[in-house]
Amino acid sequence: MYLVHDSEAEPRVMRALASRLPGWRNWTGMAGQHSNAAKLRAGLLFAGSPLPGCALAPPALAQANRDSTTPLDIMPDVMSGPMVAMGGAALIGLSLFGLVLLISTYARLRRARRRTQESEIALERLRTELDTTQSLVDTSGDGLLMLTDGDVPEVLHCPTGQSAMPDYPEDLPRFEGWIEEDDRKELTVAMQQLRATGQKFDLDVRTKGGTLVNVHGRPIGARLIIRLRDLSRLQRDFADALHLCANLEAESHHLKQLLNAVDFPVWTADVNGLVSWSNDAFKQRGVASESDGIVSARSVVGDKDQWSEIETCHDAGERIASIMPDRADEDGEADRLVHLCTTTKSGNTLTAGYAMPISDQARYEKALKEVHAVQGRMLNALNTAVCVFNAERHVAFYNAAFAELFGFQRRVLDEHPHESTVLTYIKSTRQMPESGNHRGWRDKFTSAYTASEPLVDDWELHDGRFLRVITAPNADGGAIWLFENETEKVELKSRFTALTQVRAATLDALREGVAVFGSNGRVQLVNPAFLTLWQLTADEAKIGTHVKDITGPIRDLARDRRVVDQLVGLVGSLGQRREGFISRMNLTDERVIDLVATPLPGGATMLTANDVTDSVGIEDTLRESNAALEEAARIKTTFIKHVSYELRSPLTSIIGFAQLLDDDEIGPLNDRQRDYLNFVLSSTQSLVALVDSILDLATVDAGILTLSLDTISPDKLVDEAEVGLRDRLLDTRIEIERALDPMVPTLTVDETRMRQVLYNLLSNAVAGSKPGNRVRVRTRLDDDRIVVSVIDRGRGMNAAQAKAAFEPFETGQNTVGSGAGLGLTLSRALVELHGGSMELWSREGLGTVVRCILPLEPEETTPLDQAAE
Repeated sequence: MYLVHDSEAEPRVMRALASRLPGWRNWTGMAGQHSNAAKLRAGLLFAGSPLPGCALAPPALAQANRDSTTPLDIMPDVMSGPMVAMGGAALIGLSLFGLVLLISTYARLRRARRRTQESEIALERLRTELDTTQSLVDTSGDGLLMLTDGDVPEVLHCPTGQSAMPDYPEDLPRFEGWIEEDDRKELTVAMQQLRATGQKFDLDVRTKGGTLVNVHGRPIGARLIIRLRDLSRLQRDFADALHLCANLEAESHHLKQLLNAVDFPVWTADVNGLVSWSNDAFKQRGVASESDGIVSARSVVGDKDQWSEIETCHDAGERIASIMPDRADEDGEADRLVHLCTTTKSGNTLTAGYAMPISDQARYEKALKEVHAVQGRMLNALNTAVCVFNAERHVAFYNAAFAELFGFQRRVLDEHPHESTVLTYIKSTRQMPESGNHRGWRDKFTSAYTASEPLVDDWELHDGRFLRVITAPNADGGAIWLFENETEKVELKSRFTALTQVRAATLDALREGVAVFGSNGRVQLVNPAFLTLWQLTADEAKIGTHVKDITGPIRDLARDRRVVDQLVGLVGSLGQRREGFISRMNLTDERVIDLVATPLPGGATMLTANDVTDSVGIEDTLRESNAALEEAARIKTTFIKHVSYELRSPLTSIIGFAQLLDDDEIGPLNDRQRDYLNFVLSSTQSLVALVDSILDLATVDAGILTLSLDTISPDKLVDEAEVGLRDRLLDTRIEIERALDPMVPTLTVDETRMRQVLYNLLSNAVAGSKPGNRVRVRTRLDDDRIVVSVIDRGRGMNAAQAKAAFEPFETGQNTVGSGAGLGLTLSRALVELHGGSMELWSREGLGTVVRCILPLEPEETTPLDQAAE
């Protein structure tokens, strides 16, 4: 047999068994002497174990006592047979008794444990009910008292925040402190009757604060409970109810007026179909006048089959029945009936309905389709991508911008795919933001179906695009997706930020002082140069400082303060026609400042200040130098006029007398005299040519040379220039080759001056060519210009000589003859006087090319001295 072990019951059972065994005191002493409880349990189990036979029990027990140290060691060693038999029988009986005792004790322990668990469950349930009751009491706002054997009632609940009753529990049962004397006495009597007879009462008492409190007392079970309620709150609730009732009446009146305005019948009726209210359209069909009394809706609208279907729908538990007619009358008119049947809380049945002509419905449906078509065309014209999902989250509409933005194929979207398919495609093509929690992001994005307002999110895609995504709920339970491509906007914003930074850096680096004032006259922008220029600190001209506070120090530095007043007036002006100004200020510290005030859009004003003290000094110096140059030019012009006469008169006389001496009528000359005379004539002619060139060049530089324009053919111009070179051409055997463009039949030039130019160019080309060479003259038309070129294959010039060829008195090392070096200089001046230009290319040993570029229609020139006059 095995004993069930229980750690709590074991000591008690062991003590009980030990007390019933012979020598139990010794067993108890043994349990106290030995610290090992296992030995004691082993002894008890041995004592309670079944034995093979009674005769064997004593020897076995004696053997066990000899083999171990137990309390039996103290028993007598010598026992008689009968004593041993009696002892064995007693031991077996005690074992059986202990076993029964153990079983009954274990059963009682299990019942006690079950009752404890049931008690704990009941206690927890009572605590929950107590918390619920306490919550209800707290939310009710009522005070609760319980009458006891004492004079003062016990406070069960004291409400807080009630203006009618005390806030502290100890003050609530002390009625004399907050209830009027007469009402307190009446309340005291009612409480005594409740205590004595259990008679309940209901009183309204006045507080010393002027409010009413309802006191209700009654027995509840074996207790006497008193409830105190603030009637001021009930009065407010009653006023709110009256206000709500008035609002409902007004809404009902407005609703009836609205239904009277519609052109289809609307009515309310009882369960039998008798109309209790109807609109004007209903009366026009079934009631001719108010005296006709109450009618049935069945007799006015619909047919028998429709009303039968309505009853079938209501019998099936449907509140709303919408029945279309099977056929129309001869005029094609019929009604679609919509009928509502509902039951109120009081058990009354109310019905209502309306009859919509199907002709109107078809018209409305057609109009709705047209509206949807217009909306579709309008949305397709938008650059904003739009996609509409229905309540089942399938694509109901999309525009072209949506398909183009994400690269959808139209046939795929036309199949109305599910929202998950659309999002999966967008994610697979990496056209949505990268998110570690894709499921959470997707749930947040698709929450638009149940959201109360639109949701806005910004997507930054890996390809650099920025999308503003707006998801909004639709009226039919679906959602609308809007995708605005804001890449350009973000880039513009970035550029604007960069430009703003560049502008700030630029303004800070400017030497000119710049300040911008807003329409309110306060500083919006100022650079460091402005502070330095006007000797201001950063605090004196910080952002937001008024213009009057800044112009104070400026006024102290200015000698003429009217400019400062003008600036203040411009900044404070709000007129439509504000005009800026430019002014120069002389300061007391000898500085000169140029001010520029410029009106800006939005009423702002920009002030620019520049220190021009050094520039003014240089300007004065330049003005003096210019006056001196003008005087020198005047002297030069006067000199040319006088020298022209003084030089030409003696040369003319010398040439005239030399030619007379060469005449045989004066007298014969010997050969030596004739050679001397020829030398005088050639020298004077060279001197005349030199003087003419110097005078022409000086006249051009002085600006007093005028042109007399006329037309001349290029052939004639070349012929006239070639006349003065015939002797030299014969001596050197050099030919002049012409390549004249037939598209240039005439030249509009000053014939004399242009002949002089061409003569100088041909003379230089002949002088630089070898005997037997050719000099080429070419003309061609280049857009609106005429190009005259003189080309030779002579000795040419090096780079330094070519660069200095147009300088006065520069002959060049390879130039043959005794020229003064004024030909090219004078020729270029005459060409530029025609409004053209001259170019020269030359390579040593290859020759030289000189080009005269002339306009097709040169303008008449006027001498400077004549223009001044």
